[in-house]
Amino acid sequence: MDILSRINGLLGERTIKEIRREGSVLRVVERGKHPNQIRSLMYNNTVFSSIGESGIYTHSYWDHFIPLPALFDSPKVLVLGLGGGTIPYQIESLYPKADVSVVEFDKDMINISRAFLKKKLKARIINEDASSFLNRRSEKYHIVISDLYIDDFTPDQFLSRKFLSDARSSLLESGVFAANFATSARMAGKLSSFISEIEAEFGSCARIVPLRVPGNSILIAPKSGDAERIVAESEKKILGNREMDEVAIAYSRATYV
Repeated sequence: MDILSRINGLLGERTIKEIRREGSVLRVVERGKHPNQIRSLMYNNTVFSSIGESGIYTHSYWDHFIPLPALFDSPKVLVLGLGGGTIPYQIESLYPKADVSVVEFDKDMINISRAFLKKKLKARIINEDASSFLNRRSEKYHIVISDLYIDDFTPDQFLSRKFLSDARSSLLESGVFAANFATSARMAGKLSSFISEIEAEFGSCARIVPLRVPGNSILIAPKSGDAERIVAESEKKILGNREMDEVAIAYSRATYV
């Protein structure tokens, strides 16, 4: 047992599953005690997914995608980047009529996600590069969610105009693109340019900053119409749900380009 493992053990952290490979370590860990236990999937020292024992809400950035499927009767959702599966798990749990597909390039991530989630996903898991999938896909979706990371950075190809164009083409006319952008040392200075590329491709973009994770931005852009209307309609869908109060506040403070 290494020193870090000893420290984590003293802090009440328990490793559920670990995959070591050259240059990175994937770990599923649990912290805390019932009923406040938190399970997280770690990529090196970056949290890729997190979920509480007591429910499906994380009170973190993942919850900020939850309002979007409520805009559609039977939402067809494409999630780019699996992580532990928090986003598809939340959507499936809250929207029984949702049809969810997930694209994940990393086979080890797919493997370890099964240890992270205690409930098996109904979503189709597609082991493929997200860019290649968008290039060859024939289906169209109501929502495309991009949460594509290697450790603490998004490869430049997933911040490019080409990627955004392919994502927009994969949407139905009423569809919405949403992306998580997490600021890190390797992502510094890229947020403004990414927002500009989204605005140029989609025509409008909303930036929502989660209250508890101000380093993250949720970027929302509809295929047609304006982002401000989509955010306002989404906010209405979650009013009255106390678990989503912080998300509603964040949506009400959205900024637009």
